[in-house]
Amino acid sequence: MVIKNCEICGTEYRIKKSHAHLRRTCSRKCAAKMKSIEKSGENHPGWKGGIEKHNEGYILVYDKGNGYKNKIFAHRKIMEEHLGRKLESSELVHHIDGNKYNNAIENLKLMTRAEHMNFHREALNKNKIYKPNSGSFKKGHISQRWKVKNDKDNVQRNDSGR
Repeated sequence: MVIKNCEICGTEYRIKKSHAHLRRTCSRKCAAKMKSIEKSGENHPGWKGGIEKHNEGYILVYDKGNGYKNKIFAHRKIMEEHLGRKLESSELVHHIDGNKYNNAIENLKLMTRAEHMNFHREALNKNKIYKPNSGSFKKGHISQRWKVKNDKDNVQRNDSGR
């Protein structure tokens, strides 16, 4: 028998001499913890650079210092770095040109939720037409299957492309 120290918790444990080269931890619990440390983020075999596309079209980036969530929207991270502080949950980052991929600081504007809603409400009233972007819509938004034309009372169903 050989006495080894666990690389995770430091506990001494006994193991057969022939198996000593195979184990680095005292238990399955410590082994799982070691695996999660060794195979996360940049060390994971499926690592793709830490950038991916969100289902609503935004860019997500890997951010190790972001608490339990390891991914953050790129436009929010850029605004946080520009301001030098974390954004509040009530603060939104608006893409001025509407392009979700254009995350240049000149194209980003910090708004409250109320300001953002008013901005889009005014744009809707000004244009008298709603052209939804691809992606899912949250409660309070007009469904992607409906368009507003001419005035608020004239709502027509849009089944094109289905």
